[in-house]
Amino acid sequence: MSTNIELPTISHLNDEKVALTYNGDLTSHLLALLLIEKYGVENVVFLLNLPKSFSKISGSVVADDKYEKIKSNFLQGIEKLNGSLIVENGDDLIDQHYKIFDKMKAKVEEKFKNVKYYFGAESIRDTETLSFLVSSGWSTGERIYNELLDFLEEHKTDYPELYNYTTNFYKKPPVLPSAGLDYINRKYFYDSYTKPFINLTEVEIVALYKEFNLQDKIKDTISCHIMTENDHCQNCYRCQYRKYLLTQAGLT
Repeated sequence: MSTNIELPTISHLNDEKVALTYNGDLTSHLLALLLIEKYGVENVVFLLNLPKSFSKISGSVVADDKYEKIKSNFLQGIEKLNGSLIVENGDDLIDQHYKIFDKMKAKVEEKFKNVKYYFGAESIRDTETLSFLVSSGWSTGERIYNELLDFLEEHKTDYPELYNYTTNFYKKPPVLPSAGLDYINRKYFYDSYTKPFINLTEVEIVALYKEFNLQDKIKDTISCHIMTENDHCQNCYRCQYRKYLLTQAGLT
């Protein structure tokens, strides 16, 4: 395993486990593979951290389909990993004035005792995003949603990963228009997770499939949130970003 990826130890004598926020995409699936190699699949709890109301925030008429597609991606990925320990977050966790991570943790530990670490597949872009939300004034309400892209354009050299993703793929500010998951909760999640990939770009993370000889596992990943007959619609921003990552990592 690369010296860039460090995973802490757990005690099998004390039946300790780890948990992973998982969605079946390239980065979370790779982290799942590494955790399973390190700890054994019987000691990895998979978290679907998506209260159903989150998929309705945009007001999309396909919100229910989107939620079901995300859940399907989650379950298909876990099946490929031979995982069996699952926790799904419900709408009872939505409260912008409460630290949602603590609620999620409590829900996990109702079902699985001795969960030692909570993992996330955050990258450099996540660090840039938090810094951007502070420097732009979004975190304190000094700048409104519609002003964020202009601020990012003016400071694009400070946030290269965020700028590339937002400008070329996502094409919207990297926050929700309403404060369903506000800056405080976003930062708290970030601080609470163990983040093995945090010093890597997403291209560098995806390139680890080749470094670890896991190229055959890429086919088990699903990035698309559009309900179609196939796993990927090939047209949405998530599909386009997936193609970009694989191409840049030399895996196409």
